[in-house]
Amino acid sequence: MPRMRDLSMLAQTYMAYRRRAEICSYPPTRVWVEPTSHCNLRCSFCGNRLLPKEQRGFMDFDLFRKLVDEAAGSIRQFNMFHRGESLLHPQIGEMIRYAASRGLRTRIHTNGTLLNPDLSRSLVESRLDVLSFSFDGYDREMYEANRPNASFDRVLSNMLGLLAVKKEMGADTPFVALELMELASGPEDELRRKRREFLGRFAGLSLDKFIIRRPHNWAGLVDTGSAGGSPGRKRVPCPLLWHALVVFWDGRILPCPQDVFGSLQLGDAHSRRLLDVWNGDEIRSLRREMADPASLKRRPCVDCDRILRATIAGVPMDYLGRFLSETVFSSGWLSRLLPH
Repeated sequence: MPRMRDLSMLAQTYMAYRRRAEICSYPPTRVWVEPTSHCNLRCSFCGNRLLPKEQRGFMDFDLFRKLVDEAAGSIRQFNMFHRGESLLHPQIGEMIRYAASRGLRTRIHTNGTLLNPDLSRSLVESRLDVLSFSFDGYDREMYEANRPNASFDRVLSNMLGLLAVKKEMGADTPFVALELMELASGPEDELRRKRREFLGRFAGLSLDKFIIRRPHNWAGLVDTGSAGGSPGRKRVPCPLLWHALVVFWDGRILPCPQDVFGSLQLGDAHSRRLLDVWNGDEIRSLRREMADPASLKRRPCVDCDRILRATIAGVPMDYLGRFLSETVFSSGWLSRLLPH
């Protein structure tokens, strides 16, 4: 029955988005909860490197527990990451276990630099549902040009090590995905060769999914140049207002993970419930504005390239493929076939 419930929620979300509904009769499909905004890297295509000191910190466990308790039973997907490297949080294992104990689908997205055998085993034992790696390069030259202060060999070894631990333990979870941006120039046949050789390193291990990602501009903060593409299309409404919420480490609630500095604050999780904010005055005002994207003036939305991209059934492809595979088919065969 959970699958049928997911499909029903998907249908409700899509219809509300197409109607540009101001009030949503269903809860958000997923939330991003940020254990920390600190990161140990300063990658050129990431907005984190621009965060001022006062916006860096760690979420208190009591606040995290409050958010989990509010999400349990209504919000299916609980993304435990956002602007920072979640594995830096000293209580990350305890956080995962608590969220899993309340029946939430948990996911962490990591650069993999901090993994070691003990932490890998802890993550596999924690009942984490999805672990995705951000790893931008097929060889040392490509990777280390995109990831300053990170070692290609060490991080690759960390990823392979986690997969080996999962295999050794005979564990079904976490579902492990590798996300990579091909930030390199050169002949296409050479790039394909490097891709094949790189993926060959994972032979015999349970890498569940490989995704080639396209850079985005973090709502105008990052210049992606030709890498991000310039479709020149008309702006469409952002689907996030109809299916997601974001909570920063300090409790600020937002509608969108592209809003790096928190300009679109909807409320404070210390004093307000997620489900109250979901149809509160602040987000209803945003939905009204987003319903007419041609007249949109709100920043950072007007600077975001994601709502300028190609659409399927009226929804930006970046969001539709990810929404379907992660929300409905997160552990099924269809997740490997959908566009990303």
